Amino acid sequence: GDYNDDPDSEGYLLDQLALIDTEQGSYETADLPEGVGFTFRDLARGPDDEAIVLGSDGS
Repeated sequence: GDYNDDPDSEGYLLDQLALIDTEQGSYETADLPEGVGFTFRDLARGPDDEAIVLGSDGS
């Protein structure tokens, strides 16, 4: 899931993901590389339940 821990952030690009474990009822955050962002529309789940992110850098 998308994750924003900065209430003062400006713009719409996010730079952290929330990796959610529904069985354990927990989550952890993961940072994207420096200078790369995404929007909530850029997240998907792949056929093997992997997270797919289209970053603002196009990769």
